Amino acid sequence: MDEISMSKKKSDQRGNGLNGLDDVVTGHEILSRINNIVLVARKGAEIIYASPSVERILGYKPEEMLGNGYWVKSFRDLKHRDRSRKRVAELVAGKISEAGILYENYLFTKSGTKEWILWQDAKGPGETLIGVGQVITKQKQITEQIKQTKSHLNGIIDNTSDLIWAVDTQFRLTLFNKTFIRFLHFRSGKKPYIGMPIYERLHSGKIEMWKNYYYRALAGNHFTVEDFILYPKDPRTYELSFNPVKKGNRITGISVFARDITQRKKSELSLARSREQYRTLINTMGEGLGYLDNTGKIIFANKRLCTMFGYSEKEFVGRNVFSLMDTTKDRKSIKEKLKNRKEGISEDYDISIRTKQGKSLWIHINASPVRDINGKVAGSVGTISDITEKRNMVERLTSVNKNLQTFLYRASHDLRAPLASMLGLINAGTMYLKEKSSGEYLEKMKITALKMDNLLKELTDITRLEGTESKYEKIKFGSLVSDIIGRLCNNEDFKFVKISVKSKTNKEFYSDPFMLDSILQNLICNAVKYRKRGILDPKVYIRLKKINRQYIISVSDNGIGIRADIQPKVFEMFFKGHEEISGTGLGLYMVKIAVEKLHGRVKLTSRQGQGTTVKVFLPVEKR
Repeated sequence: MDEISMSKKKSDQRGNGLNGLDDVVTGHEILSRINNIVLVARKGAEIIYASPSVERILGYKPEEMLGNGYWVKSFRDLKHRDRSRKRVAELVAGKISEAGILYENYLFTKSGTKEWILWQDAKGPGETLIGVGQVITKQKQITEQIKQTKSHLNGIIDNTSDLIWAVDTQFRLTLFNKTFIRFLHFRSGKKPYIGMPIYERLHSGKIEMWKNYYYRALAGNHFTVEDFILYPKDPRTYELSFNPVKKGNRITGISVFARDITQRKKSELSLARSREQYRTLINTMGEGLGYLDNTGKIIFANKRLCTMFGYSEKEFVGRNVFSLMDTTKDRKSIKEKLKNRKEGISEDYDISIRTKQGKSLWIHINASPVRDINGKVAGSVGTISDITEKRNMVERLTSVNKNLQTFLYRASHDLRAPLASMLGLINAGTMYLKEKSSGEYLEKMKITALKMDNLLKELTDITRLEGTESKYEKIKFGSLVSDIIGRLCNNEDFKFVKISVKSKTNKEFYSDPFMLDSILQNLICNAVKYRKRGILDPKVYIRLKKINRQYIISVSDNGIGIRADIQPKVFEMFFKGHEEISGTGLGLYMVKIAVEKLHGRVKLTSRQGQGTTVKVFLPVEKR
């Protein structure tokens, strides 16, 4: 038996006297295909028919809705059920005549969810009422959301401190908020009303200007006007935002938002002044000031710091601090310092850097971590001082003090020792003057006197090197080396050594001839003096080449070399690496002094038993 038959049979069993029920259910096939609920009620609001769509919409089978089933299953609230059932019963009995009127009601599904239904009732055959219900749950939700949004929007508009108003294409008020009402009342003593021509009250003094703004918005433009005075007697400054109001593709009016920016403008002006004062203070500091992020990238640098490093601000900001370090050791050191900063540690330290021009500088950094608003370390800020001169001065003073002490000691020892020997030899020579050995004693006296003379000469040269300023002249490298070798060739040691001289540049260059002569003479003498005895080919190689903006002079030998543990001391005053070989220990000390005077640097490499190379790096000087 199909649903209609079942519904029809059940209604007959209840003694239904309805004539023409077959006419009501004739469209069963059609009703089974629509999404609306169709219910038929008779006297007492008893349901005698439920369309198949009930199962799809409410989850109940149609037969479950018959009789009181609809009222029991679809209504959870007793008052709601009784009120709804009473209305249907009165409509069936003809006590009220609301049939045909649309109304909303909600039902509960079998799963317990609420569905909103839009009903329309119609009188059926006999004493029946036909109800057709359309599900409007989604529409209801959207409507409620729109109501809430509109309510919130109205609350925002009315409670904002901004003036808000809108006009139609005839410039008549269509909307305004409470702030606008208060402002207009303050200006004119009257309250605005919908339809009021805006020029009558707000724009009476600047009608043409306002028309231009409104026509511009009516043309479809969104724009903002800053620093606007709405009313001459009101000292406040406003920012006006004009926006076309559209309905579909048609512009129907203009909305205007006027924000009081008086305080903001004052704050901006105060901030600009403070920023300028701060920038002036920062850029006139005697020390450098810089800010790095956690990767070492330079985010900010004041003028003093840029000048210190030889860069413009544009070149300097954005560089990585590692590119400025002088050595690998310094780069590792900076990496450790940045790690300390990430851990929130402040510290000050000295480090060597290289300027854009290639000059080496010593700087003192006082660095501290910088934290973001969440307390996390975002980078480092530090003050930077150039301490190169200070450091050099301290090193020079330290060296001078040390050398002075050494000199006082060695002077009392080394200068008196030859004199004592000479006196002894003279005494012995006087006693044995008539003997054949007299000539030998006199020869020894001569050698001792020459040693003393050589020591005194080197000490004199040191005094001259330390006490004179550099004087630059044109230098012919080959000629200078030839002169030095010519002076030294009478020395017995030079007869055993082959000297090779090569220059990869034929150009003359500028340097101090006295200091360069001292450098080369001492290096050549040392290379010859510390040759290997007993080999067939002791050699000395003298080379000159130019790389970028510096000259490199190297003197190499295949001699006895220097032990690694004493190499750091070889440039100290009176230091002798080999006591068995005669010498004063002043040669390399004089080389170091002369190189420093010429703003260069010297580097020694040696392997014991294989030889030594000394390289002198001198900057290119232009005169």
